Amino acid sequence: MQIKKFKVKDIAEGLKTVRDEMGENALILSTHKLRHGNGIEVVAALDETPVVTSAQEMSATPPAPVQGVETGAQNYASRVYSQIGGVRQNRLSENGQQRPQTANDERAGMWKERIAAKQTEQHWRFGNLPPFLQKLRTAMLIAGIHTEIVDRIIGTLSVDVPQKRFEQAESAREVLSEVMQEYVSVAADDDDRDEQQKVIAMVGPTGVGKTTSIAKLASMYKFQQHKRVALISVDTFRIAAVEQLRVFAELAEMPLRVAYSPHQLGDVLSGLQEYDVVLIDTTGRNPKNRAYRRELQQFLEIADPAEIHLVLSATTRYAEQEDIIRSYTNLACNRILLTKIDEVMNPSILLNVHKLSAIPMAYLANGQNIPEDLIIAKKDVLGKLMAHSWDIEKWIN
Repeated sequence: MQIKKFKVKDIAEGLKTVRDEMGENALILSTHKLRHGNGIEVVAALDETPVVTSAQEMSATPPAPVQGVETGAQNYASRVYSQIGGVRQNRLSENGQQRPQTANDERAGMWKERIAAKQTEQHWRFGNLPPFLQKLRTAMLIAGIHTEIVDRIIGTLSVDVPQKRFEQAESAREVLSEVMQEYVSVAADDDDRDEQQKVIAMVGPTGVGKTTSIAKLASMYKFQQHKRVALISVDTFRIAAVEQLRVFAELAEMPLRVAYSPHQLGDVLSGLQEYDVVLIDTTGRNPKNRAYRRELQQFLEIADPAEIHLVLSATTRYAEQEDIIRSYTNLACNRILLTKIDEVMNPSILLNVHKLSAIPMAYLANGQNIPEDLIIAKKDVLGKLMAHSWDIEKWIN
């Protein structure tokens, strides 16, 4: 297996460089943004073993490798096997005799077999994709979408969809919208018949845009749905956050109250009974801080909000998003608001959220303008947003 690294400017250059240097059958192993400067690093691989050439051959059982010769996938597995500290199954003792197989040997052998099987499966499934799907798969991986999601979507598009639908841009976008929207979970619409007061709380780490999102939601409820809206801040850790919300409240002519303790929050809520919607801005701090989590939990128990929105930034890396979601598990969040979707390479990165959590998505924020830059999460809307973000005309032509 031939493996190469490329430093490129963007997705288009990445696709062209990998194709020119390694051919149409090259697979993208990983991508990430360069730490210093602009651009991305792409790691691509080319399995030089023979590949299938027709749908009939793809459905057949793969031929066994020639005895004594490893396939590219098996060779790759051998390298990984040695890197993880496994020991050879056929180890020899000092006197030249074969040692009995140990539990460590069995585990290492199992890892080797799994890696080889996975690599063979991926090559068999994706080594001979139509050019359009090859380009889509590479672009999705470069954009940072999790490999498992990418391969599931590409698998569906290659097996369940007639390939003639990818011959025209409009038809291709329609297909992508239909398929990709099934990989997102969205919150149910509000029930307008509910006359009770709705309390909504925003939680999340610092810097993700909770306060700006509060302002957008408040504007939507007041100016578009004509609700009576009040604001509460318990973010007394950052003075600037309270002042930012205070300026907005004055401009929008909404009452703003500040609660410095959970007990005080109860009194504040009692004084806002005549309002239809009450939005609570919470402190953005390190979610790994136990004292902060306990205090936040106490605030939420007093508020008893109908909706608790976990605010995440689309620019946060996958592993860090996973850690954040895990840290907020005990708060019973029932909505996700994804911010900064306009700052990522491609908005389809939102697919990662569905893999990370079963919490449905309620809103996407795609800019700083209040209230314009707020998208209500509906499956068809998100499907079109993702489908129209790819350079489909260029791929077809």
